[in-house]
Amino acid sequence: GHCPDRYVITTTYGQSLADDFGRKVRNQIKDTLFQEIFPEARMTDDTAAANRFMTTKGGAYFAVGAGGAITGRGGHLLVIDDIFKNREEADSLAVRDGRIEWYRSVAYTRLMPDGAVVIVTTRWGEDDLVGHVLKNNAHENWTVINLPAMDEKENALWPEKYPAKTLAAIKATTEEYDWNCLYQQN
Repeated sequence: GHCPDRYVITTTYGQSLADDFGRKVRNQIKDTLFQEIFPEARMTDDTAAANRFMTTKGGAYFAVGAGGAITGRGGHLLVIDDIFKNREEADSLAVRDGRIEWYRSVAYTRLMPDGAVVIVTTRWGEDDLVGHVLKNNAHENWTVINLPAMDEKENALWPEKYPAKTLAAIKATTEEYDWNCLYQQN
């Protein structure tokens, strides 16, 4: 809204979910309230696909599944949201290494000067994508924001959506590893 001349690339584990994200962004930009708040952020009439659209100020939005082609496109903002579909993918050395290599050789190389990367993910292990960038790209001064579902006193992070009682039931039902990865980000 504030920067309709910028390029944004979002990616997730698959094109279908990337399209869902793009559809939500596209629909939000078209929303009347959004247009009142950000009158300069308008989509061009000739691009309105869920996974790719342009703004009248020269900006663009691209949504792509992990491993997908973004060569030839640039981004001021690269958002990576859940690069692994599930625990099985995260535990697969071949999948994990492939996604990290795709990040390093494709996605990251699309970042434009003064660009930013945001990674939103379940922490499946120390050697996942986040672990890789924290270890190998410390010079970029990454900021880590960790939002566990419950604190040490078992208070819920978002009690209106997931009350402590609901989280306690989930914790009791799931394996400790899954609970720590999916809900506690450990």
